[in-house]
Order: sequence, then structure tokens, then C-alpha cells
Amino acid sequence: MTRAVPAVARALDILELFLGRPTLTAAEIAAGTGLPRSTVHELMGTLIERGYAATDPGSPTRFRLGPQVLLLGSRFADRLDLAREAQSVAEAVAAECGETVQVAVLDGGFAVCVAKADSTHAVRVVAAVGSRLPVRASALGQALLAGLGTDTAAVEEVVFEHDEAGNDVRSVAAPVRDHNGRVVAALGVTVPATRPVELWSPQVRKGAAELSERLGHQRS
Repeated sequence: MTRAVPAVARALDILELFLGRPTLTAAEIAAGTGLPRSTVHELMGTLIERGYAATDPGSPTRFRLGPQVLLLGSRFADRLDLAREAQSVAEAVAAECGETVQVAVLDGGFAVCVAKADSTHAVRVVAAVGSRLPVRASALGQALLAGLGTDTAAVEEVVFEHDEAGNDVRSVAAPVRDHNGRVVAALGVTVPATRPVELWSPQVRKGAAELSERLGHQRS
């Protein structure tokens, strides 16, 4: 294992303080990191020189994040591939529960499957990438619709569907968020109506959280 570089760690500690507040003074940074004020000024000078921090225009004694941070963040967002990450997470969830796992996105009145992993059971639900489910009659769709509202607490919970579309299946789904906190997808487990689906709620919630994290979402 490589050795951590203290100076780099201290600089990152400072940058991470800005996750909680948009601007900080040298005194606040020193209090938040435990660093001497002189060290804070040295590190901030370097961060400002490299574009990772800047003085606040309205108050020269306060600091804010610089444009280089936004540039790195946009580069990270640009290379994210929802379908690729979704497929990886779907396979991991399916390996735990042995049931069919789907990840879907909203397209008008339908939830469109963009990734799936099949069940290992002889009697199973067959899913296909590109398949479309009515949003009002599927757990995946309901989780996606919940994300259109303003109640962010509501979309943190899993959504259940019990044969609402008349196709003899049961489903449980949870929303997936991107780096902006928007619900951009839903991950769900679907089983034949003869098997219970409720017991897979923890795996669905965990899978949705994992995919959200891969898309850059940080829970508050």
C-alpha cells in the first residue's frame, strides 16, 4: 500500500470543508482542520494559485472554491456511463438475491429498462434491455415518478408493486440519484407472484444507493 502524503491530505481536508459551507475564513479553516493558521495560509495560497480556491469577491478575507474544482467535477460527470454502472450494480444485486434485477429510466409514460440481470430460478421473470413498463403500473415507474415531486424524503424509500399490470409479478424498486441529487433512474427486483418480494427490500435499497454513489450522489 502506498504511503499517504501529509501535505496532500491537509489540502484535501481543507477542500472538503467547503462541502458544508460555501465560504470560509482562515480562522474557520484552522478550526475545522486543526491546522496552524500559518499552515492554512500557505496551503490556501497554493490552492488559489492552482485555481482550486479563490477569495470571495464580496469579502477578501473569506475563501471559496475555485473554477478548477468545477472543471474536475464536470470531467467526472462527463465520463459517467449510467448503463455501464447500472449493469454492474444490477449483477451484484442479482448475485445476492437470485432474482431478476432491472434498472430503468423515465421516458414519457414508461419506465425503460437500460440494464438487467436475470434470475437463477427455473421459474423466473424474463426482462430485456429496452423493454417498456407503464409507470403507473410498475414499481420502477412509481419510483421514477416519485422523483418528480418535491418531497425528497419520499423517494428515499422503496416502492412495491403487486401485480398491478396483471402480469403475475411482484416488484420492489428504489430511486437512483445523480451528482445533482436528481432522480435519474430506478433499480428494482421483480419476482413471480408466487414468491414474496418484500424480503429483497434491503438489497434494492443498498443497490440503489450504490448506483447513486457511482453517479456522484452524496447523501446529506
